[in-house]
Amino acid sequence: MAERILVVDDERVIRKLLISYLSEEGFEVEAVTDSNAAIELLKEQTFDLVVTDIKMPGADGIFLAGYIDENYNLPVVMITGYPSEENVIAAMRRGVSDFLTKPFSPDVLCKIIWRTLYRHTQRNRLRALSATSESDKEMLLEGREAYGDTHDKLMSLQEVASYLNVSVQTVYRMISRGELKGVKVGVKWRFKPEYVKEAYLRRQT
Repeated sequence: MAERILVVDDERVIRKLLISYLSEEGFEVEAVTDSNAAIELLKEQTFDLVVTDIKMPGADGIFLAGYIDENYNLPVVMITGYPSEENVIAAMRRGVSDFLTKPFSPDVLCKIIWRTLYRHTQRNRLRALSATSESDKEMLLEGREAYGDTHDKLMSLQEVASYLNVSVQTVYRMISRGELKGVKVGVKWRFKPEYVKEAYLRRQT
């Protein structure tokens, strides 16, 4: 089943672009023009992610992100033309997962969407792991979902740290102890998921 995305933007041209790009990527897309309409639609339908503009008539995108953060387990990607530090901080405090800066290309849009869905799935799995028994953890890890060609094969250093719920520095120490076997891609360490699984299970015992 395709992931469902809610687009919220008062500009007709931007809405049409988002619908076109996301539909071509295989997503199911619904679009509304303001935060109030988005809130009503969220009460009626289920979505996997929300893409919203930051500046709209009435309640802005930051307000909408806060509402979603308080009421739904749903990632939000925010569109902005001029990302000020103040707006970025305010948005992140209200649960915004990532930002999309205008103008944007289809490739950049889809990369951010897939990355956000992947991270959200990983956070949900970590929450599930923390609430399950040791015998269930391996089963959950075996069923690890991943988005995108890169994530199907390798995990970045930051993803490993997030997955194990540790700092990047801790991952470096795990590398030096041989708990993780990595391969270099460019200048970044990347890891096969099975090594991360082994390290995770080792940390739990």
